[in-house]
Amino acid sequence: MNIATRNIDRLFAQAVQHHQAGQLRDADNLYRHILAVEPKHVSSLYNAGLIGVQIGRPDVAADMIGKAVALNDCMPDWHYNLALALQALGRASAAIAHYKQATALKPDYVQAHMNLGNLLRKQGKPDEAMTCYGRVTALDPRSVQAHYNRANVLAEQNKWNEAAAAYERALKLQPDFPEACNNLGIVLAALGDNDAAVCRYRTAIALRPNLVEAYVNLGKALAEMGYLDEAIAQYRQAIALKPDHVRVRNNLGVALMNQGKLEEAIEAFGSALARMPGLAEAHNNLGAGGRPQRGHLGPRLQRGDQLLAQCARSPALIHSAIEDIIIDEAQPRERAIKLQLLGADRVIPGRFGGTLQHGGPQQCQESFQSLVRYASGIEQRPQQSILAEGGEL
Repeated sequence: MNIATRNIDRLFAQAVQHHQAGQLRDADNLYRHILAVEPKHVSSLYNAGLIGVQIGRPDVAADMIGKAVALNDCMPDWHYNLALALQALGRASAAIAHYKQATALKPDYVQAHMNLGNLLRKQGKPDEAMTCYGRVTALDPRSVQAHYNRANVLAEQNKWNEAAAAYERALKLQPDFPEACNNLGIVLAALGDNDAAVCRYRTAIALRPNLVEAYVNLGKALAEMGYLDEAIAQYRQAIALKPDHVRVRNNLGVALMNQGKLEEAIEAFGSALARMPGLAEAHNNLGAGGRPQRGHLGPRLQRGDQLLAQCARSPALIHSAIEDIIIDEAQPRERAIKLQLLGADRVIPGRFGGTLQHGGPQQCQESFQSLVRYASGIEQRPQQSILAEGGEL
């Protein structure tokens, strides 16, 4: 062994000592010093990449560990950590390949099977994901996360009874698992048992008071049971916890609409669309993004007439209400009506489908009535229930 080799070994031992003590900067400096002398020092490449994983620099990790794996592809941990870095960089296909290589080299690598399953699920490959989770439960039958992740896949496939059983297994192993309680509630609601679903949502909230999804799902279940006041309270709590949660604002608007609180409903739909202009449910609920559904015109027209009567009592409401309604820009009729209501003198020929002259207050009132009747024919649509995520290692 020559002097240079002995020096590298000594420096590497010091670097590892710093690394194990959590002195990452000192360790990284020594690894890089070694690599400046010996660029193919494979252990320094890997360990420098591992520091990249630890400090949230997946680009550094992928570069360094990738070079190490190119020199030695027989280390399962190296493939696993390279997969983590690639996944963080959004390179899903490459990450999947390295997770698979990690499990091929180490068939009992539970974490690799789990993360591979999670990534396959996100890639829209539920059957392959289920195979991975099955391998985890075979290796560790008490793996709460594996049972929970299996349940999530089954729920996404609308296999409600199987999903319920899998969530129950996860909760038997870990009763204080709020996301599993929430998701089991969704499954129970899908099976027609809203009472049991409400109990599960309330348990989830008791376990984790900031679990927004549980408040949203509890509100939806209560609304379906006719408890609108309490549903609205749950939706407002969800908004307080997460103000940018646009879809719960749509659900709030639906509940308010069903209570006949039309001004508040318009405000809720408008606030959702202000945050996500393309939100189809809110467009539909305002009557801006679809067509009236046959069989729903009666009750919706009555609500439209209520809004029109309110505007007749307060002319200023016409302008403010219509400003809150975001019209589908692809529909010339809707754009023309809104521009007319806002007092536009004309519509640009050929762009909006024709020229429209401003017709004064009477024509504005008639146009508003037309839009209200058009909008009121739309069936109000709350958002679907929301699965809580989790389970990655």
